[in-house]
Amino acid sequence: MKILAHLCITILLATAAVLAQPADSTRTDSLQPVPDTSSLSVDASPYQVRIGQILVTDMRLHDTLDVTFNSHGRAVGGFDLKIGIDNPAIDILDVLPGRMYDSCRWEYFTARRLETPPREGTPRQIWQVVALSQVIPDSIQPICFAADSDISVLRLIVSNEHQAATDDATIPIFFFWEDCTDNSISDRSGNQTFISRRVHDYTGRLPDSSAPLFPSRFGAPLQCVNPAVRFPMKRLIDFHNGAIEFRLNIAPADTTSPGDSL
Repeated sequence: MKILAHLCITILLATAAVLAQPADSTRTDSLQPVPDTSSLSVDASPYQVRIGQILVTDMRLHDTLDVTFNSHGRAVGGFDLKIGIDNPAIDILDVLPGRMYDSCRWEYFTARRLETPPREGTPRQIWQVVALSQVIPDSIQPICFAADSDISVLRLIVSNEHQAATDDATIPIFFFWEDCTDNSISDRSGNQTFISRRVHDYTGRLPDSSAPLFPSRFGAPLQCVNPAVRFPMKRLIDFHNGAIEFRLNIAPADTTSPGDSL
């Protein structure tokens, strides 16, 4: 049932993106690592997807963490994002639509928590989010398809209220790959799919991994780009992982005696 549900969502994303064009417009063990693109400039990647960061100084957390998107003005038709967290100190309670969905009047948004089998490399908690600009073409059109600056595409509701106490720690929240369609973006026509070019950790560094196979936190592997198909996937997205930092801030005690103020 899990495989069937995931397949249905993937087909929906591809089909609905094709339908979204305007009416008058024309895993295996042999997988290879993601190619080294560290020498490319940031400007070479027109799409940026970023999980935010939160600093918690009172050690109690119930907050919203934005995942933002910037297409530098290029139109898109939909997202298929998968986000994971390993540390049991944090729960993602829910995932809500972001400002792009509301402001641009997109038609479809779904978020679901996936089952996490006990296998190596799989995080404790995984959420998959699919957002589409339009499902069925009609007279009601979305009013925008692009972002010239960072805009939220979804909001993670994060909490540690199930914990009695939380120690000082930095807890990563990261993009996660189980197949080539994970963490992908479709163009407005639905013909072209964009996938990961680089994946940065929450410090901004490129993770050190020589063999990011499925399941992976390091992006889509080499075989996801098949030049034999009509519209091969293109590596045009930079992903930036996020984090929640717990750092207790204890204000110093007031040692001033009453006589000192006279």
